[in-house]
Amino acid sequence: MPNEIEMSGFVTAQMKVRNVGDLRSLIRWLDKYKVSDRREVDWGSGNVYVELTGETPTVAEWIECGEHIPPDVGYDLLISTHEHHERPADFDWMTKDKLKEAYKQAPNNYEEALEQGYGES
Repeated sequence: MPNEIEMSGFVTAQMKVRNVGDLRSLIRWLDKYKVSDRREVDWGSGNVYVELTGETPTVAEWIECGEHIPPDVGYDLLISTHEHHERPADFDWMTKDKLKEAYKQAPNNYEEALEQGYGES
């Protein structure tokens, strides 16, 4: 059996920061994308580099690119920047979908309910 292929990646963001306005723009961008306060910054020659994935490479996986129309297929890599902990779903969508379908098939009025046998023992 062949070894399983594992993919990982390392991502940084960089910006030329020459004044306070540039620095504020960078901070707004980091806040918008919820970049952790713990991420490291390297500043040199007027450029600021921010490690977006942490110190070590993180897991990457293929995703199909939506810009390609079949039979043409293209792939991109998805690199996680945070962890997800296994937990039960917040909402039972399957039950909601079943109820929605039952609602669509339910009678619209009292007469239809009688015709369909609702209320009979």
